[in-house]
Amino acid sequence: MSLYPGEIDEFRESNNIPGITYDPEDTTNVYAEDLRGWRAAIIAIESTLGLNPQDTYETVSDRIAAAGGGGGTLSYNLDGGVAAANFGATEGINGGIGSTDFDDDSGVDNLDGGNAISNYQITGGVNGGLA
Repeated sequence: MSLYPGEIDEFRESNNIPGITYDPEDTTNVYAEDLRGWRAAIIAIESTLGLNPQDTYETVSDRIAAAGGGGGTLSYNLDGGVAAANFGATEGINGGIGSTDFDDDSGVDNLDGGNAISNYQITGGVNGGLA
């Protein structure tokens, strides 16, 4: 029985029956080496996601969608402004967001918490930020 997502699973050690030697070409039998690989993969996934990654949502995917996660990167952090770069959704943090055109000569300014938006679908602000 799995303990995850409340706890990272622990597994007992497995060994082959005495006299049985692991054969990676054998697709009929399950060997201790197979189990060790599966266990390692399960623990790696659980450890990467952390405990209770879905929080109060049904799934991790639902939690990411609710947070407005659209992928991509953030750039240009000047006096609280955050510029959106190549994505449809992000979270504004303590300021505002700007576009990938953000520079001193672009006419798109985002200093001291201003909101400069250019051709992005924007959702989910945090602490006054527009994302």
